[in-house]
Amino acid sequence: MGTQLDETMETPNDWSSVVTASEIISVRGASVLSYPKGRHQSLRSMPFAATVCVPVSNEAAVVERALSSLVAQTFRDFAIVIVDNASSDHSHRLACRFADQHPNVVVYQCGQPTGRSTLWSLCLDLSFGEFTKILEAPDYLLASFMAVAVQAMREDPETSLLRTGASVLREGQLIETPSFSASRSMTGPSALVHALTSGPFVGHPSAQLLRKSALDVRGLRFRSDLGDGAATELALQLFVAGDFAYVNEPLIVFDEGVPRTFNQCGARTSFREECEARLSVLRSGSLPLPARTLIRTLHRMAALFEEFCPRAEDEGQEAEIERDYAAAVAEVSTLLARVVHAVSAVDESQSEVARLLVTAERESKARRYKEAESQLRQILAVSPCHSVALGDLGRVCFARADLDAARKYFLSALAVDPELELWPSELEAISQ
Repeated sequence: MGTQLDETMETPNDWSSVVTASEIISVRGASVLSYPKGRHQSLRSMPFAATVCVPVSNEAAVVERALSSLVAQTFRDFAIVIVDNASSDHSHRLACRFADQHPNVVVYQCGQPTGRSTLWSLCLDLSFGEFTKILEAPDYLLASFMAVAVQAMREDPETSLLRTGASVLREGQLIETPSFSASRSMTGPSALVHALTSGPFVGHPSAQLLRKSALDVRGLRFRSDLGDGAATELALQLFVAGDFAYVNEPLIVFDEGVPRTFNQCGARTSFREECEARLSVLRSGSLPLPARTLIRTLHRMAALFEEFCPRAEDEGQEAEIERDYAAAVAEVSTLLARVVHAVSAVDESQSEVARLLVTAERESKARRYKEAESQLRQILAVSPCHSVALGDLGRVCFARADLDAARKYFLSALAVDPELELWPSELEAISQ
């Protein structure tokens, strides 16, 4: 599959020659080795649309497949950044040989091994261009991933995170694992509510494409104190200010037979990280959320507890996971109490929202759709999770025959309020 990395090639194959052909650069105060010398800067002077980052940690046995899948991409306007986590096998040597064969590749090596989420953040720090992607070494892309993902992101400049469908390679068989039944997009706040209150859908970083500006404007990175939960937490933070898109094509393959080399954790840790990813964005207060969302978040945490508790019992950590659950429930309940008791401010806000809704409905009936949209966007500017305003904005778009936008706002409204009633024609627009 793609380029073969010949271990007999006459390229740097010992530490001294690698150092001679490399340079040391500083990234957020840390020093990393960059190979080959000069390429760190030269690639940044080129107008690449995207950077694909490949973190490697003692994964020489599988990294060639991941890199070959990048060479096979039909969309080629991207640089490849390989970040070696001070591997003790020959991962770094293979990466350097790959860079010798491809001028759009630069290789970095950490001085000391670091955690998985810290390595992911280093990838983000080293990325450049309009879009950023992480591809872990055990995973590989289908040839159209970058073409499809970049096109979809460019069609909607408000999208901060896009993910595609995926397949799992299990005992030699590819098994599709779609998150939704069809491609879709949602406003960021609606995607946030959906992520807080439902099952996983944002996916693993290998299945995602991120907008670089959305990360940098708020300085977002993966939390170093979290493992796999860091990916969920970052996605939720991105949804505060940017939208979500899902492409229902299995364009990434996760090889279930390849063990991940670090951050293996037990049920209690997995549960605690799932809760903390949600609590992190809730306690930040960066997005006003209705009481109903907090209640549904409590229900989701209860479901997670039921899912992880039996495994925690088997691992001898039943008491610990119960304490974690109680602490998470207490924190969300405190936030819920604050929302419920903010009566006067809410009443005043609701009065203004009601006025805007009435005005928007009047303008829409008069087919003054631009004016109606203006009223509804005023509501969403102060209350991004207002399901009625989202649904009515979908109707405005539907009346304009902008079906893609109508679908986006209808799905966003349903993500916030699954019981929201839509007309049959509106439901049909969603299913198309």
